[in-house]
Amino acid sequence: MKKSIFICTILLVCVMPSNAQIDILTKSTNTKPTDTNPRLPVVQYDSTYNYDKQYDISSYYGLKIYCATQCNTMRYGDQANHPEYYNLRDRYLTIIPNPDTNSSYRIALYDSLSGYSYIYRFAHFNQGFEDNYQLNYYFVMVAYYEKIKELYEGKDFIYVREDDNGFYGSTPFNGLRSRETFTRNSEIKKETLWHCDGIGVDPSDLNGFAYANGKYNRVVLYLSNEEYGSYYCYAYSNDMNDGKAGNYILGKFQTPEAYAKAKRQKAAAAQAKKKKQEEERAKINAERAKQDRENHERLVRLYGQQKADMIERGEVAIGFTKAMCKEAWGSPSSVNTTENKYGKHEQWVYGGGRYLYFENGVLTTIQK
Repeated sequence: MKKSIFICTILLVCVMPSNAQIDILTKSTNTKPTDTNPRLPVVQYDSTYNYDKQYDISSYYGLKIYCATQCNTMRYGDQANHPEYYNLRDRYLTIIPNPDTNSSYRIALYDSLSGYSYIYRFAHFNQGFEDNYQLNYYFVMVAYYEKIKELYEGKDFIYVREDDNGFYGSTPFNGLRSRETFTRNSEIKKETLWHCDGIGVDPSDLNGFAYANGKYNRVVLYLSNEEYGSYYCYAYSNDMNDGKAGNYILGKFQTPEAYAKAKRQKAAAAQAKKKKQEEERAKINAERAKQDRENHERLVRLYGQQKADMIERGEVAIGFTKAMCKEAWGSPSSVNTTENKYGKHEQWVYGGGRYLYFENGVLTTIQK
């Protein structure tokens, strides 16, 4: 009797008509809820997320979901004695309060077509509803699917980069994938224009899904480009505009308006950087010119105009003092000294076979 009342209550409360029709990706020819984690906030469902493990399951009560792939569940009431598994693939279901307090079972689903309630158990049930990998793998929130359609269908986007996801690059979800071959094309040019023709769901066995750690789900965007043809890409399970990555839509696109704005900002930033560099160079050149002028004035005061000009040109002449030679050629790499009754003789050795010879501090011989 209690079971009948429970089912009747579900029929009255949880059967919600839905006009949503989910498209499947195919090859292109071109009761009281179980309190599993009381610390999780109960908030109004945000349809820009497929499933977010931050929120308690009660946030999802009454919501329609679509089972996108094979998912074995047990009919409520059968799980205790000789349970039989039921595949709910391609069915629309409603998330309802779980009447079963068995901690191994986490989510109750109502099928309005059969009138039965089903229990879905996580493979890693100790993680409870927090295992968003499994929920995003099997189920698509209808409200989320409709939100994706509203946001992207019929709109144009500029492809600016592949997803910046680190190790996600080895999963099926990075970049754009051909609808003819279902393979990723890493040669697609950046800054190409794409049109979103529609939204669908990929029902295939997605190898590597677990490694994406719940970042993606089965919802895909159908995209077309005049040069490349028909492609698709996967939606994020949350943070669709990926604010942390610089407002890239789905990690890889920008709207034409945002792209043009970003180009203008980039050009303005480059111009500002160039101007700053030019100002810094001008400042350095002005300082260098000032030092050269002051050095020239110093040389003129010490040696006169003619010799100052020669020194600045790097020239030496017989009769130059050692100080004048250092001004012109710099310090030698080595000095050989000889002393006799006639005085002190020095040989200054420079690179490249250059030598200067001094007699008592005056340049007498130049060897180049």
